[in-house]
Amino acid sequence: MRIAFCCLGDFEAPPGPRQMLLLARALKAGGHKCLILVENDPGTIRLVAGDAAGVEIGRYRFVGPRLSRETRARVAAFRPDIVHCYEPRTAPLAAALELSRAEAVPLCVRFADDDEMLRRSAGGPGIRGAVGRRLLLGAGTVFPSRWPYKHPIHHRRMLGRARGYDAITPALAAEVSRRYGVACEGILPAVPPGAAAPPRVEGLRSKLGLTPSGPLVVYTGSVFRAHYEDFKLLLRAFAIVADRDPEACLIHTGRLADRYRKSELLALTGGGAARTRFLGFLDDPADLQALMTEAAVLVQPGAPTEFNRLRLPAKVHDYLMVGRPVVTFAVGFGELLSDRREAVLTRTGQARELAEAIEWVLDDEQRAESLGQAGRRRAFQLFAPDEIARQTVAYYDRAREMQAPR
Repeated sequence: MRIAFCCLGDFEAPPGPRQMLLLARALKAGGHKCLILVENDPGTIRLVAGDAAGVEIGRYRFVGPRLSRETRARVAAFRPDIVHCYEPRTAPLAAALELSRAEAVPLCVRFADDDEMLRRSAGGPGIRGAVGRRLLLGAGTVFPSRWPYKHPIHHRRMLGRARGYDAITPALAAEVSRRYGVACEGILPAVPPGAAAPPRVEGLRSKLGLTPSGPLVVYTGSVFRAHYEDFKLLLRAFAIVADRDPEACLIHTGRLADRYRKSELLALTGGGAARTRFLGFLDDPADLQALMTEAAVLVQPGAPTEFNRLRLPAKVHDYLMVGRPVVTFAVGFGELLSDRREAVLTRTGQARELAEAIEWVLDDEQRAESLGQAGRRRAFQLFAPDEIARQTVAYYDRAREMQAPR
Protein backbone atom coordinates (compact mmCIF):
# COMPACT_ATOMS: atom_id res chain seq x y z
CA MET A 1 0.00 0.00 0.00
CA ARG A 2 1.17 3.56 -0.72
CA ILE A 3 0.19 6.25 1.79
CA ALA A 4 0.57 10.02 1.43
CA PHE A 5 0.45 11.93 4.72
CA CYS A 6 -0.39 15.65 4.99
CA CYS A 7 0.79 17.25 8.25
CA LEU A 8 0.56 20.61 9.97
CA GLY A 9 3.84 22.49 10.49
CA ASP A 10 7.06 20.51 10.14
CA PHE A 11 9.38 18.30 12.20
CA GLU A 12 10.22 21.15 14.57
CA ALA A 13 6.61 21.76 15.66
CA PRO A 14 3.94 20.56 16.24
CA PRO A 15 4.46 16.82 16.99
CA GLY A 16 2.29 15.47 14.15
CA PRO A 17 5.04 15.04 11.51
CA ARG A 18 7.28 13.24 14.00
CA GLN A 19 4.49 10.87 14.94
CA MET A 20 3.67 10.25 11.30
CA LEU A 21 7.33 9.48 10.65
CA LEU A 22 7.32 6.82 13.36
CA LEU A 23 4.13 5.37 11.89
CA ALA A 24 5.64 5.48 8.40
CA ARG A 25 8.72 3.61 9.64
CA ALA A 26 6.49 0.94 11.16
CA LEU A 27 4.46 0.68 7.93
CA LYS A 28 7.65 0.48 5.87
CA ALA A 29 8.76 -2.51 7.94
CA GLY A 30 5.60 -4.22 6.65
CA GLY A 31 6.43 -3.46 3.02
CA HIS A 32 4.36 -0.30 2.55
CA LYS A 33 5.50 2.97 0.93
CA CYS A 34 5.00 6.35 2.59
CA LEU A 35 5.28 9.98 1.56
CA ILE A 36 5.12 12.62 4.31
CA LEU A 37 4.25 16.12 3.17
CA VAL A 38 4.71 18.92 5.69
CA GLU A 39 3.42 22.47 5.56
CA ASN A 40 6.73 24.22 6.20
CA ASP A 41 10.36 23.08 6.04
CA PRO A 42 11.04 19.40 5.26
CA GLY A 43 14.69 20.04 6.15
CA THR A 44 13.69 20.02 9.81
CA ILE A 45 13.89 16.25 9.56
CA ARG A 46 17.42 16.88 10.87
CA LEU A 47 15.88 17.59 14.28
CA VAL A 48 14.50 14.05 14.55
CA ALA A 49 16.52 11.28 16.13
CA GLY A 50 17.51 8.75 13.48
CA ASP A 51 16.69 9.45 9.87
CA ALA A 52 13.82 9.15 7.40
CA ALA A 53 14.61 5.42 7.03
CA GLY A 54 13.47 5.18 3.41
CA VAL A 55 10.36 7.33 3.93
CA GLU A 56 9.92 10.03 1.29
CA ILE A 57 9.75 13.54 2.76
CA GLY A 58 8.41 16.62 1.00
CA ARG A 59 6.40 19.80 1.32
CA TYR A 60 2.98 20.84 0.09
CA ARG A 61 2.63 24.40 -1.17
CA PHE A 62 -0.41 26.48 -2.00
CA VAL A 63 -0.92 29.03 -4.73
CA GLY A 64 -3.92 30.84 -3.34
CA PRO A 65 -6.44 28.23 -2.17
CA ARG A 66 -5.09 25.48 -4.48
CA LEU A 67 -2.05 23.29 -4.21
CA SER A 68 0.88 24.15 -6.44
CA ARG A 69 1.43 22.27 -9.67
CA GLU A 70 4.68 20.86 -8.26
CA THR A 71 2.90 19.42 -5.22
CA ARG A 72 0.19 17.80 -7.31
CA ALA A 73 2.77 16.37 -9.72
CA ARG A 74 4.87 14.92 -6.91
CA VAL A 75 1.91 13.15 -5.35
CA ALA A 76 0.69 11.92 -8.74
CA ALA A 77 4.13 10.39 -9.35
CA PHE A 78 3.98 8.72 -5.93
CA ARG A 79 0.61 7.11 -6.87
CA PRO A 80 -0.96 6.90 -3.38
CA ASP A 81 -3.63 4.39 -2.42
CA ILE A 82 -4.60 6.48 0.64
CA VAL A 83 -4.27 10.12 1.63
CA HIS A 84 -4.06 10.48 5.40
CA CYS A 85 -4.45 13.92 7.00
CA TYR A 86 -2.85 14.35 10.42
CA GLU A 87 -5.12 16.81 12.24
CA PRO A 88 -8.01 18.42 10.33
CA ARG A 89 -6.58 21.94 10.56
CA THR A 90 -7.00 24.23 7.58
CA ALA A 91 -3.76 23.72 5.64
CA PRO A 92 -3.26 19.95 5.92
CA LEU A 93 -6.98 19.26 5.48
CA ALA A 94 -7.24 21.52 2.42
CA ALA A 95 -4.21 19.76 0.93
CA ALA A 96 -5.50 16.28 1.76
CA LEU A 97 -8.96 16.98 0.34
CA GLU A 98 -7.51 18.22 -2.95
CA LEU A 99 -5.05 15.33 -3.28
CA SER A 100 -7.68 12.74 -2.42
CA ARG A 101 -9.96 14.09 -5.16
CA ALA A 102 -7.16 14.46 -7.72
CA GLU A 103 -5.89 10.91 -7.16
CA ALA A 104 -9.37 9.42 -6.66
CA VAL A 105 -8.29 7.64 -3.48
CA PRO A 106 -9.81 7.43 0.01
CA LEU A 107 -9.21 10.19 2.53
CA CYS A 108 -8.52 9.30 6.15
CA VAL A 109 -8.36 11.95 8.89
CA ARG A 110 -6.58 11.73 12.23
CA PHE A 111 -7.62 13.82 15.24
CA ALA A 112 -4.98 14.66 17.85
CA ASP A 113 -6.77 17.04 20.23
CA ASP A 114 -9.90 19.11 20.71
CA ASP A 115 -9.71 21.30 17.60
CA GLU A 116 -13.05 22.93 18.49
CA MET A 117 -11.66 24.30 21.76
CA LEU A 118 -8.45 25.52 20.12
CA ARG A 119 -10.42 27.35 17.43
CA ARG A 120 -12.64 29.08 19.97
CA SER A 121 -9.73 30.23 22.13
CA ALA A 122 -7.47 31.39 19.26
CA GLY A 123 -6.41 35.02 19.66
CA GLY A 124 -7.51 35.24 23.27
CA PRO A 125 -10.69 36.57 24.90
CA GLY A 126 -12.50 39.83 24.29
CA ILE A 127 -13.44 41.87 21.25
CA ARG A 128 -9.90 42.01 19.89
CA GLY A 129 -9.64 38.23 19.88
CA ALA A 130 -13.07 37.81 18.29
CA VAL A 131 -12.30 40.31 15.50
CA GLY A 132 -8.88 38.78 14.91
CA ARG A 133 -10.37 35.30 14.64
CA ARG A 134 -12.88 36.46 12.03
CA LEU A 135 -10.23 38.21 9.95
CA LEU A 136 -7.82 35.27 10.02
CA LEU A 137 -10.60 32.78 9.34
CA GLY A 138 -11.57 34.79 6.26
CA ALA A 139 -7.96 34.92 5.11
CA GLY A 140 -7.69 31.16 5.63
CA THR A 141 -10.45 30.60 3.07
CA VAL A 142 -8.15 31.94 0.33
CA PHE A 143 -4.75 31.25 1.90
CA PRO A 144 -5.05 28.02 3.95
CA SER A 145 -1.84 28.52 5.94
CA ARG A 146 -3.17 31.80 7.41
CA TRP A 147 -5.66 30.01 9.70
CA PRO A 148 -4.01 27.13 11.63
CA TYR A 149 -7.22 25.91 13.31
CA LYS A 150 -10.43 24.24 12.23
CA HIS A 151 -12.05 25.85 9.18
CA PRO A 152 -15.81 25.20 8.87
CA ILE A 153 -15.77 25.06 5.05
CA HIS A 154 -13.08 22.39 4.94
CA HIS A 155 -14.68 20.47 7.80
CA ARG A 156 -17.95 20.25 5.88
CA ARG A 157 -16.04 18.97 2.87
CA MET A 158 -14.21 16.49 5.08
CA LEU A 159 -17.46 15.07 6.43
CA GLY A 160 -18.68 14.63 2.88
CA ARG A 161 -15.55 12.96 1.55
CA ALA A 162 -13.51 11.16 4.23
CA ARG A 163 -13.89 7.40 4.42
CA GLY A 164 -11.99 6.91 7.65
CA TYR A 165 -11.50 8.77 10.92
CA ASP A 166 -9.01 7.92 13.63
CA ALA A 167 -7.94 9.60 16.85
CA ILE A 168 -4.87 9.54 19.04
CA THR A 169 -6.68 8.15 22.11
CA PRO A 170 -9.84 6.11 22.76
CA ALA A 171 -11.40 9.06 24.63
CA LEU A 172 -10.90 11.42 21.69
CA ALA A 173 -12.18 8.80 19.24
CA ALA A 174 -15.41 8.49 21.23
CA GLU A 175 -15.81 12.27 21.32
CA VAL A 176 -15.22 12.66 17.56
CA SER A 177 -17.82 9.96 16.92
CA ARG A 178 -20.33 11.70 19.18
CA ARG A 179 -19.59 15.20 17.93
CA TYR A 180 -19.62 14.58 14.19
CA GLY A 181 -21.77 11.45 13.89
CA VAL A 182 -19.01 9.36 12.29
CA ALA A 183 -17.24 6.13 13.18
CA CYS A 184 -13.84 7.02 14.61
CA GLU A 185 -11.16 4.53 15.62
CA GLY A 186 -8.73 5.04 18.49
CA ILE A 187 -5.20 4.24 17.32
CA LEU A 188 -2.31 5.24 19.58
CA PRO A 189 0.96 6.56 18.11
CA ALA A 190 3.89 4.24 17.47
CA VAL A 191 7.30 4.33 19.15
CA PRO A 192 10.63 3.19 17.65
CA PRO A 193 10.92 -0.61 17.65
CA GLY A 194 13.03 -2.03 20.46
CA ALA A 195 14.51 1.38 21.27
CA ALA A 196 17.04 1.17 24.07
CA ALA A 197 16.76 3.67 26.90
CA PRO A 198 19.29 6.44 26.18
CA PRO A 199 22.34 6.34 28.47
CA ARG A 200 23.33 9.14 30.79
CA VAL A 201 25.77 11.55 29.19
CA GLU A 202 28.81 12.72 31.12
CA GLY A 203 29.11 16.48 31.12
CA LEU A 204 25.53 17.13 30.00
CA ARG A 205 24.75 19.43 32.92
CA SER A 206 27.76 21.56 32.22
CA LYS A 207 26.95 21.70 28.51
CA LEU A 208 23.41 22.92 29.21
CA GLY A 209 24.45 25.31 31.97
CA LEU A 210 22.79 23.35 34.78
CA THR A 211 23.89 22.80 38.36
CA PRO A 212 26.32 19.89 38.74
CA SER A 213 24.13 18.11 41.29
CA GLY A 214 20.60 17.99 42.64
CA PRO A 215 17.45 16.32 41.28
CA LEU A 216 16.08 17.70 38.03
CA VAL A 217 12.33 18.14 37.59
CA VAL A 218 11.96 18.29 33.80
CA TYR A 219 9.16 19.51 31.54
CA THR A 220 9.70 19.49 27.77
CA GLY A 221 7.61 21.13 25.08
CA SER A 222 6.67 24.58 23.87
CA VAL A 223 4.21 26.68 25.87
CA PHE A 224 1.45 28.49 24.00
CA ARG A 225 -2.00 29.65 25.02
CA ALA A 226 -3.54 26.16 25.21
CA HIS A 227 -0.77 24.90 27.53
CA TYR A 228 -0.22 27.97 29.69
CA GLU A 229 -2.56 27.19 32.60
CA ASP A 230 -1.05 23.74 33.00
CA PHE A 231 2.46 25.19 32.83
CA LYS A 232 1.55 27.71 35.54
CA LEU A 233 0.36 24.78 37.64
CA LEU A 234 3.84 23.23 37.41
CA LEU A 235 5.57 26.50 38.30
CA ARG A 236 3.41 26.92 41.39
CA ALA A 237 3.94 23.29 42.38
CA PHE A 238 7.69 23.73 42.07
CA ALA A 239 7.52 26.66 44.48
CA ILE A 240 6.27 24.15 47.08
CA VAL A 241 8.83 21.50 46.11
CA ALA A 242 11.67 24.03 46.22
CA ASP A 243 10.79 25.03 49.80
CA ARG A 244 11.06 21.42 50.91
CA ASP A 245 14.02 20.32 48.77
CA PRO A 246 16.79 22.95 48.65
CA GLU A 247 18.61 21.16 45.80
CA ALA A 248 15.74 20.43 43.38
CA CYS A 249 15.84 22.26 40.03
CA LEU A 250 13.07 22.85 37.51
CA ILE A 251 14.12 22.60 33.86
CA HIS A 252 11.98 23.57 30.86
CA THR A 253 12.92 23.02 27.23
CA GLY A 254 10.92 24.32 24.28
CA ARG A 255 9.64 27.64 23.11
CA LEU A 256 7.72 30.13 25.21
CA ALA A 257 5.16 32.28 23.41
CA ASP A 258 6.31 35.91 23.29
CA ARG A 259 3.40 37.00 25.47
CA TYR A 260 4.86 35.14 28.47
CA ARG A 261 7.67 37.04 30.21
CA LYS A 262 10.25 34.87 31.91
CA SER A 263 10.38 37.24 34.88
CA GLU A 264 6.66 36.73 35.49
CA LEU A 265 7.00 32.98 35.13
CA LEU A 266 9.90 32.87 37.56
CA ALA A 267 7.87 34.81 40.10
CA LEU A 268 5.40 31.92 40.22
CA THR A 269 8.14 29.57 41.46
CA GLY A 270 8.67 31.58 44.66
CA GLY A 271 11.88 30.54 46.39
CA GLY A 272 12.65 28.18 43.51
CA ALA A 273 13.25 31.00 40.99
CA ALA A 274 17.04 30.75 41.28
CA ARG A 275 16.80 27.02 40.53
CA THR A 276 14.50 27.30 37.52
CA ARG A 277 15.98 27.22 34.01
CA PHE A 278 14.31 27.91 30.67
CA LEU A 279 16.63 26.30 28.12
CA GLY A 280 14.61 27.16 25.03
CA PHE A 281 14.42 24.83 22.04
CA LEU A 282 17.21 22.24 21.94
CA ASP A 283 18.34 21.80 18.34
CA ASP A 284 20.11 18.50 18.98
CA PRO A 285 17.63 15.68 19.70
CA ALA A 286 20.43 13.81 21.47
CA ASP A 287 20.62 16.61 24.07
CA LEU A 288 16.89 16.35 24.71
CA GLN A 289 17.09 12.59 25.11
CA ALA A 290 20.05 12.91 27.45
CA LEU A 291 18.26 15.56 29.53
CA MET A 292 15.23 13.30 29.97
CA THR A 293 17.53 10.48 31.05
CA GLU A 294 19.18 12.81 33.57
CA ALA A 295 15.81 13.80 35.06
CA ALA A 296 14.82 12.68 38.52
CA VAL A 297 11.20 13.08 37.43
CA LEU A 298 9.50 14.00 34.15
CA VAL A 299 6.30 16.00 34.51
CA GLN A 300 3.28 16.62 32.30
CA PRO A 301 1.17 18.89 34.51
CA GLY A 302 -2.52 19.26 33.91
CA ALA A 303 -5.90 19.88 35.44
CA PRO A 304 -8.70 17.38 34.62
CA THR A 305 -10.06 19.63 31.88
CA GLU A 306 -11.92 18.45 28.80
CA PHE A 307 -8.98 19.58 26.68
CA ASN A 308 -6.60 17.33 28.61
CA ARG A 309 -9.06 14.45 28.60
CA LEU A 310 -9.12 14.48 24.82
CA ARG A 311 -5.40 14.65 24.10
CA LEU A 312 -2.19 12.72 24.42
CA PRO A 313 0.73 15.13 24.90
CA ALA A 314 3.50 13.88 22.63
CA LYS A 315 6.00 14.19 25.44
CA VAL A 316 4.23 11.59 27.60
CA HIS A 317 5.16 8.54 25.54
CA ASP A 318 8.66 9.98 25.08
CA TYR A 319 8.89 10.27 28.86
CA LEU A 320 7.75 6.72 29.42
CA MET A 321 10.17 5.36 26.83
CA VAL A 322 13.16 6.89 28.63
CA GLY A 323 12.53 4.77 31.69
CA ARG A 324 12.48 7.65 34.16
CA PRO A 325 9.54 8.23 36.57
CA VAL A 326 6.64 10.18 35.10
CA VAL A 327 4.00 12.39 36.74
CA THR A 328 0.98 13.15 34.55
CA PHE A 329 -2.76 13.77 34.77
CA ALA A 330 -5.17 10.90 35.27
CA VAL A 331 -7.83 11.85 32.70
CA GLY A 332 -7.78 10.61 29.10
CA PHE A 333 -4.58 8.76 28.28
CA GLY A 334 -3.75 8.56 31.99
CA GLU A 335 -6.61 6.08 32.33
CA LEU A 336 -4.40 3.56 30.49
CA LEU A 337 -1.70 3.77 33.17
CA SER A 338 -1.62 2.26 36.65
CA ASP A 339 -1.21 4.92 39.34
CA ARG A 340 2.02 4.73 41.35
CA ARG A 341 3.04 1.59 39.51
CA GLU A 342 3.62 2.87 35.94
CA ALA A 343 3.30 6.63 36.57
CA VAL A 344 2.06 8.97 39.27
CA LEU A 345 -1.34 10.35 38.27
CA THR A 346 -2.84 13.62 39.49
CA ARG A 347 -6.58 14.18 39.66
CA THR A 348 -6.99 17.88 40.39
CA GLY A 349 -5.61 21.19 39.18
CA GLN A 350 -4.15 21.95 42.61
CA ALA A 351 -0.48 22.87 42.86
CA ARG A 352 -0.17 21.11 46.21
CA GLU A 353 -1.30 17.78 44.77
CA LEU A 354 1.19 18.05 41.92
CA ALA A 355 3.96 19.02 44.35
CA GLU A 356 3.18 16.00 46.54
CA ALA A 357 3.28 13.72 43.49
CA ILE A 358 6.72 15.06 42.53
CA GLU A 359 7.97 14.75 46.11
CA TRP A 360 6.68 11.16 46.31
CA VAL A 361 9.04 10.34 43.44
CA LEU A 362 11.99 12.35 44.77
CA ASP A 363 11.74 10.85 48.26
CA ASP A 364 12.76 7.30 47.28
CA GLU A 365 15.30 6.64 44.50
CA GLN A 366 14.67 2.89 44.42
CA ARG A 367 10.92 3.43 44.13
CA ALA A 368 11.50 6.02 41.41
CA GLU A 369 13.66 3.60 39.43
CA SER A 370 11.03 0.86 39.69
CA LEU A 371 8.32 3.29 38.57
CA GLY A 372 10.36 4.40 35.57
CA GLN A 373 11.08 0.86 34.38
CA ALA A 374 7.43 -0.16 34.76
CA GLY A 375 6.38 2.89 32.76
CA ARG A 376 8.81 1.97 30.00
CA ARG A 377 7.42 -1.56 29.80
CA ARG A 378 3.89 -0.16 29.60
CA ALA A 379 4.92 2.17 26.78
CA PHE A 380 6.07 -0.78 24.65
CA GLN A 381 2.76 -2.51 25.34
CA LEU A 382 0.67 0.49 24.34
CA PHE A 383 2.73 1.89 21.46
CA ALA A 384 4.30 -1.26 19.96
CA PRO A 385 5.06 -0.25 16.35
CA ASP A 386 4.20 -3.59 14.77
CA GLU A 387 0.80 -3.63 16.48
CA ILE A 388 0.09 0.02 15.65
CA ALA A 389 1.03 -0.67 12.03
CA ARG A 390 -1.27 -3.71 11.96
CA GLN A 391 -4.19 -1.68 13.31
CA THR A 392 -3.50 1.13 10.84
CA VAL A 393 -3.34 -1.14 7.79
CA ALA A 394 -6.62 -2.80 8.82
CA TYR A 395 -8.12 0.69 9.19
CA TYR A 396 -6.89 1.66 5.70
CA ASP A 397 -8.33 -1.55 4.26
CA ARG A 398 -11.73 -0.74 5.72
CA ALA A 399 -11.57 2.77 4.31
CA ARG A 400 -10.74 1.43 0.83
CA GLU A 401 -13.67 -0.97 0.97
CA MET A 402 -16.20 1.78 1.70
CA GLN A 403 -18.32 3.20 -1.10
CA ALA A 404 -16.61 6.21 -2.69
CA PRO A 405 -18.19 9.59 -1.90
CA ARG A 406 -20.01 11.39 -4.66
